[in-house]
Amino acid sequence: MIHFLLNLITDMGKEIFVAVATSLILSMFAKKRKKNHSSSQDGNGSSSDD
Repeated sequence: MIHFLLNLITDMGKEIFVAVATSLILSMFAKKRKKNHSSSQDGNGSSSDD
């Protein structure tokens, strides 16, 4: 039972870690893009940011 719980926690931890890592990487890329093309993306890039 304890082994099962440990496996469950580690699996959840992996998924959470992957989700956080991917979101951080995506936000970093988004910030880089906004810095590079801040003036040109003002009008048309706002709706697709989500």
